[in-house]
Amino acid sequence: MATHSIHPETQLWADAQYQWALGFAKALVKGGVTHVVVSPGSRSTPMVLALDNTHGLNTTVVLDERSASFMALGYSKTGSPAAFLCTSGTATTHAFAAMWEAKESRIPMVVITADRPPRLRGKGASQTIDQVGMFGSASVSSIDVKEPLGVEYGLDLGLDCVSKAVNFQGPVHVNIGFDKPFEPSSWESLGDQTSRDTQHTTRLHSIEHKQPSERELHDHAETFMAFAGERPVLCLGPVQGFHHDASINHALDILSANIPTLSDTGGRAVSSILYGCSTAPPPLRPSSILWVDRAPYSPSLLDWMEKCRTEGIRLIQCSWNGEICEPFDFEESQRRGFSLHTLARWIHDEEASKNGKLRTWLDSLSSDWLDQWKKHDIQITQVLKDRFDKASSSAGTQELPSDKEAIHAVLKAVPSDYPIMVGNSMIPRDVTSMQPLTMHPWVITQRGVAGIDGNISTAIGLGLGFKKPLVCMVGDCTMLHDMTALLSGAHCSHPLVIVVINNGGGKIFDTLPIAHQDPNVLNTYFTTPQRVDLERLTGAFESVDYVGIQNRGALSSIQESLMTHLSSTQGGLTLVEIQTNGKQSL
Repeated sequence: MATHSIHPETQLWADAQYQWALGFAKALVKGGVTHVVVSPGSRSTPMVLALDNTHGLNTTVVLDERSASFMALGYSKTGSPAAFLCTSGTATTHAFAAMWEAKESRIPMVVITADRPPRLRGKGASQTIDQVGMFGSASVSSIDVKEPLGVEYGLDLGLDCVSKAVNFQGPVHVNIGFDKPFEPSSWESLGDQTSRDTQHTTRLHSIEHKQPSERELHDHAETFMAFAGERPVLCLGPVQGFHHDASINHALDILSANIPTLSDTGGRAVSSILYGCSTAPPPLRPSSILWVDRAPYSPSLLDWMEKCRTEGIRLIQCSWNGEICEPFDFEESQRRGFSLHTLARWIHDEEASKNGKLRTWLDSLSSDWLDQWKKHDIQITQVLKDRFDKASSSAGTQELPSDKEAIHAVLKAVPSDYPIMVGNSMIPRDVTSMQPLTMHPWVITQRGVAGIDGNISTAIGLGLGFKKPLVCMVGDCTMLHDMTALLSGAHCSHPLVIVVINNGGGKIFDTLPIAHQDPNVLNTYFTTPQRVDLERLTGAFESVDYVGIQNRGALSSIQESLMTHLSSTQGGLTLVEIQTNGKQSL
Protein backbone atom coordinates (compact mmCIF):
# COMPACT_ATOMS: atom_id res chain seq x y z
CA MET A 1 0.00 0.00 0.00
CA ALA A 2 1.44 3.37 -1.01
CA THR A 3 1.94 5.47 2.08
CA HIS A 4 2.02 8.82 0.24
CA SER A 5 -1.68 8.49 -0.53
CA ILE A 6 -2.61 8.09 3.13
CA HIS A 7 -2.38 10.87 5.66
CA PRO A 8 -1.68 10.29 9.35
CA GLU A 9 -4.43 10.85 11.86
CA THR A 10 -7.09 9.71 9.41
CA GLN A 11 -9.37 6.70 9.41
CA LEU A 12 -7.63 5.32 6.32
CA TRP A 13 -4.35 5.37 8.23
CA ALA A 14 -5.98 3.62 11.20
CA ASP A 15 -7.37 0.91 8.92
CA ALA A 16 -4.01 0.42 7.17
CA GLN A 17 -2.02 0.05 10.39
CA TYR A 18 -4.63 -2.35 11.75
CA GLN A 19 -4.19 -4.47 8.64
CA TRP A 20 -0.43 -4.39 9.28
CA ALA A 21 -1.05 -5.62 12.82
CA LEU A 22 -3.26 -8.42 11.50
CA GLY A 23 -0.51 -9.53 9.15
CA PHE A 24 2.05 -9.42 11.96
CA ALA A 25 -0.20 -11.45 14.27
CA LYS A 26 -0.80 -14.01 11.54
CA ALA A 27 2.97 -14.28 11.05
CA LEU A 28 3.41 -15.04 14.75
CA VAL A 29 1.14 -18.04 14.35
CA LYS A 30 2.93 -19.17 11.20
CA GLY A 31 6.22 -18.94 13.07
CA GLY A 32 5.04 -21.15 15.92
CA VAL A 33 4.04 -18.50 18.44
CA THR A 34 0.79 -19.51 20.11
CA HIS A 35 0.75 -17.25 23.16
CA VAL A 36 1.09 -13.50 23.72
CA VAL A 37 1.20 -11.89 27.15
CA VAL A 38 -0.35 -8.41 26.99
CA SER A 39 -0.08 -5.47 29.35
CA PRO A 40 -2.80 -2.83 28.85
CA GLY A 41 -2.18 0.55 27.23
CA SER A 42 -3.83 2.75 24.61
CA ARG A 43 -0.88 3.07 22.21
CA SER A 44 -0.87 -0.70 21.54
CA THR A 45 -4.61 -0.79 20.66
CA PRO A 46 -4.19 -1.80 16.97
CA MET A 47 -2.03 -4.77 17.92
CA VAL A 48 -4.34 -5.81 20.76
CA LEU A 49 -7.31 -5.88 18.40
CA ALA A 50 -5.29 -7.84 15.84
CA LEU A 51 -4.20 -10.42 18.40
CA ASP A 52 -7.78 -10.81 19.58
CA ASN A 53 -8.91 -11.53 16.03
CA THR A 54 -6.18 -13.95 14.97
CA HIS A 55 -7.05 -17.62 15.04
CA GLY A 56 -4.48 -19.77 16.80
CA LEU A 57 -3.24 -17.09 19.22
CA ASN A 58 -3.99 -17.18 22.93
CA THR A 59 -3.59 -14.06 25.03
CA THR A 60 -3.07 -13.46 28.74
CA VAL A 61 -3.58 -9.95 30.11
CA VAL A 62 -1.28 -8.95 32.98
CA LEU A 63 -1.34 -5.56 34.69
CA ASP A 64 2.36 -5.34 35.57
CA GLU A 65 4.71 -5.23 32.56
CA ARG A 66 7.59 -6.72 34.52
CA SER A 67 5.49 -9.74 35.52
CA ALA A 68 4.08 -10.00 32.01
CA SER A 69 7.50 -10.08 30.34
CA PHE A 70 8.74 -12.79 32.72
CA MET A 71 5.56 -14.77 32.11
CA ALA A 72 6.27 -14.68 28.37
CA LEU A 73 9.82 -15.79 29.13
CA GLY A 74 8.54 -18.73 31.19
CA TYR A 75 6.25 -19.82 28.38
CA SER A 76 9.14 -19.59 25.92
CA LYS A 77 11.24 -21.87 28.16
CA THR A 78 8.85 -24.73 27.39
CA GLY A 79 10.18 -24.90 23.83
CA SER A 80 7.67 -22.72 21.99
CA PRO A 81 8.49 -19.00 21.70
CA ALA A 82 5.98 -16.55 23.17
CA ALA A 83 5.52 -12.81 22.67
CA PHE A 84 5.05 -9.90 25.04
CA LEU A 85 3.19 -6.69 24.14
CA CYS A 86 3.11 -3.40 26.02
CA THR A 87 2.38 0.27 25.45
CA SER A 88 4.91 3.10 25.22
CA GLY A 89 6.86 4.96 27.90
CA THR A 90 8.06 3.47 31.18
CA ALA A 91 6.02 0.33 30.46
CA THR A 92 8.72 -0.74 28.00
CA THR A 93 11.53 -0.44 30.55
CA HIS A 94 10.02 -3.11 32.79
CA ALA A 95 10.85 -5.80 30.21
CA PHE A 96 14.60 -5.18 30.48
CA ALA A 97 15.35 -7.84 33.12
CA ALA A 98 13.36 -10.54 31.31
CA MET A 99 15.10 -9.59 28.05
CA TRP A 100 18.52 -10.15 29.59
CA GLU A 101 17.47 -13.48 31.10
CA ALA A 102 16.22 -14.61 27.68
CA LYS A 103 19.41 -13.38 25.99
CA GLU A 104 21.77 -15.11 28.41
CA SER A 105 19.71 -18.32 28.54
CA ARG A 106 19.24 -18.29 24.76
CA ILE A 107 15.46 -18.37 24.93
CA PRO A 108 13.62 -17.20 21.78
CA MET A 109 10.86 -14.64 22.41
CA VAL A 110 9.38 -11.57 20.74
CA VAL A 111 9.05 -8.30 22.67
CA ILE A 112 6.63 -5.83 21.04
CA THR A 113 6.56 -2.23 22.23
CA ALA A 114 4.12 0.39 20.95
CA ASP A 115 5.57 3.83 20.24
CA ARG A 116 4.64 7.16 18.75
CA PRO A 117 5.35 7.70 15.07
CA PRO A 118 8.70 9.37 14.25
CA ARG A 119 7.15 12.83 13.73
CA LEU A 120 5.92 12.86 17.35
CA ARG A 121 9.05 11.51 19.00
CA GLY A 122 11.37 13.74 21.01
CA LYS A 123 8.70 16.38 21.59
CA GLY A 124 8.77 16.29 25.37
CA ALA A 125 5.28 14.86 25.74
CA SER A 126 4.47 12.51 28.60
CA GLN A 127 5.26 8.82 28.23
CA THR A 128 7.84 9.53 25.55
CA ILE A 129 11.28 8.05 25.80
CA ASP A 130 13.65 6.97 23.07
CA GLN A 131 12.52 3.39 22.48
CA VAL A 132 14.48 2.70 19.30
CA GLY A 133 17.05 0.06 20.13
CA MET A 134 16.42 0.74 23.83
CA PHE A 135 17.36 -2.78 24.96
CA GLY A 136 20.79 -2.59 23.35
CA SER A 137 22.73 -5.85 23.43
CA ALA A 138 19.99 -7.53 25.46
CA SER A 139 18.13 -8.17 22.19
CA VAL A 140 19.48 -10.33 19.39
CA SER A 141 17.73 -8.07 16.89
CA SER A 142 15.98 -4.71 17.16
CA ILE A 143 13.53 -3.39 14.57
CA ASP A 144 11.86 0.02 14.46
CA VAL A 145 8.65 0.08 12.42
CA LYS A 146 8.10 3.73 11.47
CA GLU A 147 5.03 3.21 9.29
CA PRO A 148 3.12 0.01 10.11
CA LEU A 149 0.89 0.03 7.04
CA GLY A 150 -0.47 -2.87 5.01
CA VAL A 151 -1.02 -6.55 5.72
CA GLU A 152 1.76 -7.82 3.44
CA TYR A 153 4.40 -5.71 5.20
CA GLY A 154 3.16 -6.89 8.58
CA LEU A 155 3.26 -10.51 7.48
CA ASP A 156 6.80 -10.28 6.11
CA LEU A 157 8.18 -8.47 9.15
CA GLY A 158 6.47 -10.80 11.60
CA LEU A 159 7.91 -13.89 9.93
CA ASP A 160 11.35 -12.28 9.97
CA CYS A 161 11.09 -11.47 13.69
CA VAL A 162 10.14 -14.99 14.75
CA SER A 163 12.79 -16.49 12.49
CA LYS A 164 15.49 -14.26 14.04
CA ALA A 165 14.36 -15.06 17.59
CA VAL A 166 14.60 -18.79 16.91
CA ASN A 167 17.78 -18.85 14.87
CA PHE A 168 19.68 -16.30 16.96
CA GLN A 169 18.35 -17.92 20.15
CA GLY A 170 17.20 -14.87 22.06
CA PRO A 171 14.69 -12.01 22.30
CA VAL A 172 13.80 -9.84 19.32
CA HIS A 173 12.57 -6.31 20.00
CA VAL A 174 9.95 -4.83 17.66
CA ASN A 175 9.14 -1.14 18.23
CA ILE A 176 6.01 0.03 16.38
CA GLY A 177 5.13 3.66 15.70
CA PHE A 178 1.34 3.59 15.88
CA ASP A 179 -0.48 6.83 15.03
CA LYS A 180 -3.94 8.04 16.07
CA PRO A 181 -6.69 7.10 15.57
CA PHE A 182 -5.86 3.63 16.90
CA GLU A 183 -9.28 2.11 16.29
CA PRO A 184 -10.00 0.89 12.74
CA SER A 185 -13.40 1.29 11.18
CA SER A 186 -13.96 -2.41 11.94
CA TRP A 187 -11.83 -5.14 13.47
CA GLU A 188 -12.32 -8.45 11.81
CA SER A 189 -10.03 -11.40 11.11
CA LEU A 190 -7.57 -11.34 8.24
CA GLY A 191 -9.75 -13.35 5.93
CA ASP A 192 -8.65 -13.06 2.32
CA GLN A 193 -7.16 -9.57 2.59
CA THR A 194 -3.69 -10.88 1.86
CA SER A 195 -2.73 -12.19 -1.53
CA ARG A 196 -0.77 -15.06 -0.01
CA ASP A 197 -1.89 -18.26 1.56
CA THR A 198 -1.98 -17.48 5.27
CA GLN A 199 -4.35 -20.25 6.22
CA HIS A 200 -1.68 -22.93 6.15
CA THR A 201 0.56 -22.75 9.22
CA THR A 202 4.23 -23.33 8.58
CA ARG A 203 6.23 -23.66 11.78
CA LEU A 204 9.54 -21.88 11.70
CA HIS A 205 10.55 -23.12 15.13
CA SER A 206 13.71 -24.84 14.03
CA ILE A 207 17.28 -23.71 14.18
CA GLU A 208 18.98 -23.20 10.83
CA HIS A 209 22.17 -25.22 10.65
CA LYS A 210 24.64 -25.64 7.88
CA GLN A 211 24.44 -29.32 7.08
CA PRO A 212 27.94 -30.84 7.06
CA SER A 213 28.92 -33.08 4.19
CA GLU A 214 29.59 -36.75 4.82
CA ARG A 215 33.33 -36.06 4.65
CA GLU A 216 33.07 -33.15 7.12
CA LEU A 217 30.97 -35.26 9.45
CA HIS A 218 33.57 -38.04 9.34
CA ASP A 219 36.44 -35.62 10.02
CA HIS A 220 34.60 -33.98 12.90
CA ALA A 221 33.81 -37.34 14.45
CA GLU A 222 37.39 -38.60 14.16
CA THR A 223 38.70 -35.41 15.75
CA PHE A 224 36.12 -35.64 18.50
CA MET A 225 36.91 -39.27 19.42
CA ALA A 226 40.69 -38.75 19.34
CA PHE A 227 40.51 -35.61 21.45
CA ALA A 228 38.14 -37.12 24.00
CA GLY A 229 40.53 -39.90 25.01
CA GLU A 230 39.70 -42.92 27.17
CA ARG A 231 38.29 -41.11 30.22
CA PRO A 232 35.89 -38.38 29.10
CA VAL A 233 33.39 -36.70 31.40
CA LEU A 234 30.12 -35.27 30.14
CA CYS A 235 29.39 -31.91 31.76
CA LEU A 236 25.92 -30.49 31.17
CA GLY A 237 25.21 -26.83 31.63
CA PRO A 238 21.70 -25.40 31.93
CA VAL A 239 20.38 -26.73 28.62
CA GLN A 240 17.03 -24.98 28.21
CA GLY A 241 14.48 -24.26 25.56
CA PHE A 242 15.21 -27.26 23.34
CA HIS A 243 12.79 -29.86 24.62
CA HIS A 244 11.37 -30.15 21.12
CA ASP A 245 14.68 -31.25 19.63
CA ALA A 246 14.39 -35.01 19.83
CA SER A 247 17.70 -35.73 18.06
CA ILE A 248 19.70 -33.71 20.58
CA ASN A 249 17.83 -35.17 23.53
CA HIS A 250 18.49 -38.66 22.16
CA ALA A 251 22.19 -37.95 21.66
CA LEU A 252 22.58 -36.69 25.23
CA ASP A 253 20.73 -39.72 26.57
CA ILE A 254 23.15 -42.07 24.78
CA LEU A 255 26.23 -40.19 25.97
CA SER A 256 25.05 -39.87 29.58
CA ALA A 257 24.32 -43.59 29.73
CA ASN A 258 27.93 -44.42 28.81
CA ILE A 259 30.01 -41.53 30.16
CA PRO A 260 30.23 -40.17 33.73
CA THR A 261 27.96 -37.16 33.79
CA LEU A 262 28.06 -34.05 35.91
CA SER A 263 24.91 -32.03 35.59
CA ASP A 264 23.20 -29.01 37.03
CA THR A 265 19.48 -28.80 37.40
CA GLY A 266 18.71 -27.66 33.92
CA GLY A 267 15.41 -27.77 32.11
CA ARG A 268 15.77 -31.31 30.80
CA ALA A 269 16.13 -34.72 32.30
CA VAL A 270 19.25 -36.77 31.71
CA SER A 271 20.09 -40.16 33.20
CA SER A 272 23.19 -38.84 34.90
CA ILE A 273 25.60 -40.96 36.88
CA LEU A 274 26.48 -38.21 39.31
CA TYR A 275 23.68 -35.78 39.85
CA GLY A 276 25.69 -32.64 40.39
CA CYS A 277 28.66 -31.99 42.62
CA SER A 278 27.34 -32.29 46.14
CA THR A 279 30.38 -31.48 48.24
CA ALA A 280 33.11 -31.75 45.63
CA PRO A 281 33.55 -33.71 42.43
CA PRO A 282 35.35 -37.02 42.80
CA PRO A 283 39.16 -36.99 42.76
CA LEU A 284 39.23 -38.72 39.41
CA ARG A 285 41.31 -37.22 36.61
CA PRO A 286 39.57 -37.33 33.22
CA SER A 287 41.25 -37.19 29.85
CA SER A 288 38.74 -34.61 28.63
CA ILE A 289 35.56 -32.75 29.47
CA LEU A 290 32.75 -32.95 26.95
CA TRP A 291 31.00 -29.73 27.87
CA VAL A 292 27.50 -29.20 26.48
CA ASP A 293 25.85 -25.81 26.35
CA ARG A 294 26.84 -22.95 28.63
CA ALA A 295 28.66 -22.90 31.95
CA PRO A 296 26.92 -24.73 34.79
CA TYR A 297 25.94 -22.71 37.81
CA SER A 298 27.04 -25.08 40.58
CA PRO A 299 30.03 -23.39 42.30
CA SER A 300 31.71 -26.72 43.04
CA LEU A 301 31.32 -27.83 39.44
CA LEU A 302 32.71 -24.54 38.14
CA ASP A 303 35.66 -24.80 40.52
CA TRP A 304 36.33 -28.34 39.34
CA MET A 305 36.35 -27.29 35.69
CA GLU A 306 38.78 -24.50 36.48
CA LYS A 307 41.01 -27.01 38.31
CA CYS A 308 40.92 -29.27 35.24
CA ARG A 309 42.05 -26.35 33.10
CA THR A 310 45.12 -25.79 35.25
CA GLU A 311 45.98 -29.49 35.08
CA GLY A 312 46.02 -29.55 31.28
CA ILE A 313 42.85 -31.59 30.83
CA ARG A 314 41.33 -31.16 27.37
CA LEU A 315 37.99 -29.46 26.68
CA ILE A 316 35.45 -30.16 23.96
CA GLN A 317 32.68 -27.58 23.97
CA CYS A 318 29.54 -28.59 22.15
CA SER A 319 27.72 -25.36 21.48
CA TRP A 320 25.16 -24.47 18.86
CA ASN A 321 27.71 -22.83 16.57
CA GLY A 322 30.69 -24.96 17.57
CA GLU A 323 32.57 -22.04 19.12
CA ILE A 324 34.23 -21.72 22.52
CA CYS A 325 32.15 -19.07 24.21
CA GLU A 326 32.65 -19.33 27.96
CA PRO A 327 35.11 -17.84 30.44
CA PHE A 328 37.42 -20.81 31.02
CA ASP A 329 40.80 -19.83 29.65
CA PHE A 330 41.90 -23.16 28.19
CA GLU A 331 45.04 -23.10 26.07
CA GLU A 332 44.39 -23.26 22.35
CA SER A 333 45.89 -26.75 22.11
CA GLN A 334 43.65 -27.94 24.96
CA ARG A 335 40.29 -27.10 23.47
CA ARG A 336 38.08 -27.94 20.53
CA GLY A 337 34.77 -26.50 19.47
CA PHE A 338 32.14 -28.90 18.18
CA SER A 339 28.63 -28.27 16.98
CA LEU A 340 26.01 -29.96 19.16
CA HIS A 341 23.80 -30.29 16.12
CA THR A 342 26.61 -32.03 14.21
CA LEU A 343 27.33 -34.34 17.13
CA ALA A 344 23.65 -35.29 17.36
CA ARG A 345 23.53 -36.00 13.63
CA TRP A 346 26.66 -38.15 13.81
CA ILE A 347 25.20 -40.20 16.66
CA HIS A 348 21.94 -40.59 14.76
CA ASP A 349 23.72 -41.67 11.57
CA GLU A 350 25.92 -44.11 13.46
CA GLU A 351 22.92 -45.80 15.02
CA ALA A 352 21.28 -46.11 11.64
CA SER A 353 24.39 -47.50 9.93
CA LYS A 354 26.18 -50.81 10.31
CA ASN A 355 29.65 -49.33 10.73
CA GLY A 356 29.31 -48.95 14.46
CA LYS A 357 32.06 -46.35 15.00
CA LEU A 358 30.12 -44.82 17.87
CA ARG A 359 29.75 -48.14 19.65
CA THR A 360 33.40 -49.00 18.96
CA TRP A 361 34.48 -45.72 20.53
CA LEU A 362 32.24 -46.18 23.58
CA ASP A 363 33.56 -49.73 24.04
CA SER A 364 37.14 -48.46 23.82
CA LEU A 365 36.76 -46.20 26.85
CA SER A 366 38.57 -47.18 30.03
CA SER A 367 36.74 -50.24 31.33
CA ASP A 368 36.49 -49.15 34.97
CA TRP A 369 36.09 -45.41 34.37
CA LEU A 370 32.32 -45.38 34.65
CA ASP A 371 32.36 -47.78 37.59
CA GLN A 372 34.68 -45.48 39.57
CA TRP A 373 32.21 -42.66 39.25
CA LYS A 374 29.28 -44.89 40.13
CA LYS A 375 31.05 -45.95 43.33
CA HIS A 376 31.73 -42.34 44.23
CA ASP A 377 28.09 -41.50 43.58
CA ILE A 378 26.98 -44.23 46.00
CA GLN A 379 29.38 -42.94 48.65
CA ILE A 380 28.09 -39.38 48.40
CA THR A 381 24.50 -40.57 48.51
CA GLN A 382 25.16 -42.56 51.68
CA VAL A 383 26.89 -39.63 53.39
CA LEU A 384 23.95 -37.35 52.66
CA LYS A 385 21.43 -39.96 53.79
CA ASP A 386 23.26 -40.43 57.10
CA ARG A 387 23.23 -36.68 57.68
CA PHE A 388 19.51 -36.41 57.08
CA ASP A 389 18.77 -39.46 59.24
CA LYS A 390 20.86 -38.03 62.07
CA ALA A 391 19.21 -34.62 61.82
CA SER A 392 15.68 -36.05 61.84
CA SER A 393 16.33 -38.34 64.81
CA SER A 394 18.07 -35.76 67.01
CA ALA A 395 15.70 -32.84 66.64
CA GLY A 396 12.27 -32.29 68.15
CA THR A 397 9.15 -32.21 66.02
CA GLN A 398 8.24 -28.68 67.19
CA GLU A 399 11.58 -27.21 66.10
CA LEU A 400 12.05 -25.40 62.82
CA PRO A 401 13.66 -27.53 60.10
CA SER A 402 16.81 -26.37 58.31
CA ASP A 403 16.58 -25.06 54.74
CA LYS A 404 18.09 -28.28 53.40
CA GLU A 405 15.60 -30.44 55.32
CA ALA A 406 12.69 -28.49 53.87
CA ILE A 407 14.05 -28.56 50.33
CA HIS A 408 14.79 -32.27 50.58
CA ALA A 409 11.23 -32.96 51.75
CA VAL A 410 9.78 -31.02 48.81
CA LEU A 411 11.98 -32.79 46.25
CA LYS A 412 10.91 -36.16 47.65
CA ALA A 413 7.23 -35.20 47.65
CA VAL A 414 6.91 -34.01 44.03
CA PRO A 415 6.24 -36.81 41.51
CA SER A 416 8.91 -37.21 38.83
CA ASP A 417 6.52 -36.31 36.00
CA TYR A 418 5.79 -32.87 37.48
CA PRO A 419 8.18 -30.02 36.61
CA ILE A 420 9.87 -28.11 39.44
CA MET A 421 11.10 -24.59 38.92
CA VAL A 422 13.80 -23.57 41.37
CA GLY A 423 14.16 -19.89 42.15
CA ASN A 424 17.53 -18.20 42.33
CA SER A 425 19.79 -17.42 45.29
CA MET A 426 20.53 -20.14 47.88
CA ILE A 427 17.90 -22.72 46.90
CA PRO A 428 19.48 -23.90 43.62
CA ARG A 429 22.77 -24.40 45.44
CA ASP A 430 21.04 -26.53 48.06
CA VAL A 431 19.19 -28.49 45.38
CA THR A 432 22.45 -29.21 43.58
CA SER A 433 24.17 -30.31 46.77
CA MET A 434 21.41 -32.86 47.46
CA GLN A 435 20.88 -34.19 43.96
CA PRO A 436 22.62 -37.52 44.58
CA LEU A 437 20.17 -38.22 47.41
CA THR A 438 17.00 -36.87 45.89
CA MET A 439 17.14 -36.56 42.14
CA HIS A 440 14.12 -35.01 40.54
CA PRO A 441 14.46 -35.42 36.76
CA TRP A 442 12.64 -32.27 35.70
CA VAL A 443 14.10 -29.21 37.41
CA ILE A 444 14.08 -25.85 35.64
CA THR A 445 16.15 -22.87 36.62
CA GLN A 446 16.48 -19.20 35.70
CA ARG A 447 20.24 -19.07 35.24
CA GLY A 448 20.88 -16.56 32.47
CA VAL A 449 21.51 -13.64 34.80
CA ALA A 450 20.49 -15.55 37.95
CA GLY A 451 18.38 -12.76 39.44
CA ILE A 452 15.58 -13.21 41.96
CA ASP A 453 13.31 -10.93 39.93
CA GLY A 454 10.32 -12.41 38.12
CA ASN A 455 10.74 -16.01 39.28
CA ILE A 456 7.08 -16.60 40.17
CA SER A 457 5.89 -14.88 36.98
CA THR A 458 8.21 -17.16 35.02
CA ALA A 459 6.70 -20.17 36.77
CA ILE A 460 3.20 -19.04 35.77
CA GLY A 461 4.38 -18.83 32.16
CA LEU A 462 5.91 -22.31 32.42
CA GLY A 463 2.59 -23.68 33.66
CA LEU A 464 0.76 -22.09 30.74
CA GLY A 465 3.27 -23.57 28.30
CA PHE A 466 3.53 -27.06 29.78
CA LYS A 467 -0.24 -27.27 30.38
CA LYS A 468 0.29 -29.39 33.47
CA PRO A 469 0.72 -28.95 37.24
CA LEU A 470 3.94 -27.27 38.34
CA VAL A 471 5.84 -26.63 41.58
CA CYS A 472 7.95 -23.51 42.03
CA MET A 473 10.30 -23.45 45.04
CA VAL A 474 11.67 -20.04 46.06
CA GLY A 475 13.07 -18.21 49.06
CA ASP A 476 11.11 -15.57 50.96
CA CYS A 477 13.01 -12.61 49.44
CA THR A 478 12.50 -14.03 45.94
CA MET A 479 8.79 -14.38 46.60
CA LEU A 480 8.46 -10.83 47.94
CA HIS A 481 10.48 -9.50 44.98
CA ASP A 482 7.81 -10.86 42.62
CA MET A 483 4.72 -10.36 44.77
CA THR A 484 2.69 -8.77 41.96
CA ALA A 485 2.76 -12.12 40.19
CA LEU A 486 0.08 -13.27 42.64
CA LEU A 487 -2.33 -11.00 40.76
CA SER A 488 -2.08 -13.51 37.91
CA GLY A 489 -3.13 -16.52 39.96
CA ALA A 490 -6.44 -16.60 38.11
CA HIS A 491 -4.55 -17.30 34.86
CA CYS A 492 -3.24 -20.63 36.17
CA SER A 493 -5.42 -23.07 34.24
CA HIS A 494 -3.42 -25.92 35.79
CA PRO A 495 -2.39 -26.09 39.45
CA LEU A 496 0.69 -24.09 40.39
CA VAL A 497 2.14 -24.53 43.88
CA ILE A 498 4.60 -21.90 45.09
CA VAL A 499 6.71 -23.35 47.92
CA VAL A 500 8.36 -20.58 49.93
CA ILE A 501 11.37 -21.53 52.07
CA ASN A 502 11.00 -18.75 54.63
CA ASN A 503 14.14 -18.21 56.70
CA GLY A 504 13.44 -14.53 57.33
CA GLY A 505 15.81 -12.93 54.87
CA GLY A 506 18.57 -13.32 52.33
CA LYS A 507 20.61 -16.04 54.01
CA ILE A 508 22.83 -16.45 50.96
CA PHE A 509 24.77 -13.44 52.24
CA ASP A 510 25.79 -15.43 55.31
CA THR A 511 28.32 -17.10 53.03
CA LEU A 512 30.15 -13.80 52.42
CA PRO A 513 33.37 -12.95 54.32
CA ILE A 514 31.64 -9.84 55.70
CA ALA A 515 29.36 -12.14 57.69
CA HIS A 516 32.28 -13.01 59.95
CA GLN A 517 33.92 -9.59 59.84
CA ASP A 518 31.01 -7.28 60.70
CA PRO A 519 27.57 -8.83 61.41
CA ASN A 520 25.97 -5.38 61.77
CA VAL A 521 26.98 -4.38 58.25
CA LEU A 522 25.80 -7.77 57.02
CA ASN A 523 22.32 -7.37 58.53
CA THR A 524 21.98 -3.73 57.49
CA TYR A 525 23.14 -3.85 53.90
CA PHE A 526 22.92 -7.47 52.76
CA THR A 527 20.62 -9.85 54.62
CA THR A 528 17.55 -7.57 54.47
CA PRO A 529 15.64 -9.41 57.23
CA GLN A 530 11.87 -9.44 56.81
CA ARG A 531 8.89 -10.35 58.97
CA VAL A 532 6.09 -10.28 56.42
CA ASP A 533 3.03 -12.31 57.37
CA LEU A 534 2.68 -14.38 54.19
CA GLU A 535 -0.66 -15.87 55.25
CA ARG A 536 -2.26 -12.43 55.56
CA LEU A 537 -0.52 -11.27 52.39
CA THR A 538 -1.82 -14.12 50.26
CA GLY A 539 -5.24 -13.71 51.83
CA ALA A 540 -5.52 -10.39 50.03
CA PHE A 541 -5.45 -12.23 46.69
CA GLU A 542 -8.76 -13.92 45.99
CA SER A 543 -7.30 -16.50 43.62
CA VAL A 544 -4.45 -17.69 45.91
CA ASP A 545 -4.74 -20.42 48.58
CA TYR A 546 -2.38 -20.65 51.56
CA VAL A 547 -0.83 -23.59 53.44
CA GLY A 548 1.50 -23.02 56.40
CA ILE A 549 4.12 -25.47 57.68
CA GLN A 550 5.63 -24.13 60.90
CA ASN A 551 7.75 -26.95 62.36
CA ARG A 552 9.56 -30.19 61.58
CA GLY A 553 6.59 -32.32 62.58
CA ALA A 554 4.27 -30.58 60.12
CA LEU A 555 6.88 -31.00 57.39
CA SER A 556 6.06 -34.71 57.30
CA SER A 557 2.69 -33.81 55.75
CA ILE A 558 4.23 -31.93 52.82
CA GLN A 559 3.60 -34.71 50.30
CA GLU A 560 -0.10 -34.89 51.17
CA SER A 561 -0.41 -31.09 51.04
CA LEU A 562 1.32 -30.82 47.68
CA MET A 563 -0.61 -33.65 46.04
CA THR A 564 -3.94 -32.27 47.29
CA HIS A 565 -3.35 -29.04 45.42
CA LEU A 566 -1.47 -30.45 42.43
CA SER A 567 -4.27 -32.91 41.69
CA SER A 568 -6.95 -30.23 41.67
CA THR A 569 -8.97 -30.08 38.47
CA GLN A 570 -9.72 -26.39 38.98
CA GLY A 571 -6.21 -25.07 38.46
CA GLY A 572 -5.25 -22.00 40.46
CA LEU A 573 -2.30 -20.94 42.60
CA THR A 574 -1.39 -22.19 46.06
CA LEU A 575 1.33 -20.75 48.28
CA VAL A 576 2.93 -23.23 50.71
CA GLU A 577 5.07 -21.49 53.33
CA ILE A 578 7.69 -23.61 55.12
CA GLN A 579 9.29 -21.76 58.01
CA THR A 580 12.93 -22.75 58.55
CA ASN A 581 15.76 -21.81 60.90
CA GLY A 582 18.00 -20.48 58.15
CA LYS A 583 20.94 -22.70 59.11
CA GLN A 584 23.13 -23.75 56.21
CA SER A 585 23.99 -27.12 57.73
CA LEU A 586 21.71 -30.00 58.74
